[in-house]
Amino acid sequence: MATGIEAMDIDHQVLIGLMAVIETRHHAGQSGDDILDAIIALANATMDHFAAEEAHMAEVEHPALTRHALIHRDLMERFAGHAERIGHAGGQADEAFFNFLEFWVLTHINGLDKDYAEL
Repeated sequence: MATGIEAMDIDHQVLIGLMAVIETRHHAGQSGDDILDAIIALANATMDHFAAEEAHMAEVEHPALTRHALIHRDLMERFAGHAERIGHAGGQADEAFFNFLEFWVLTHINGLDKDYAEL
């Protein structure tokens, strides 16, 4: 998971920690504001992280910045769709949401984000 860029690695740890909070609350039978508050915290931390990551990539003139930024937009749109659905369900998270989080970690944090560390 490490990119070798301390600020980004710390952000990744925070994001994964927030994902774990959501999963823990879900498995404890919590819903409603307990889940929704954690989802909002994850959304806010993610937006801040994506902005910092894109700024770093711009600073080092990374050739994949445009593609990476588009992937960020797609992830946030998909995240927003899940969050909206969970909100309409009274804060009841579902398997599709947790599958999305797993996909995010495996393909983006553990995959694509290592690309920007290679410059």
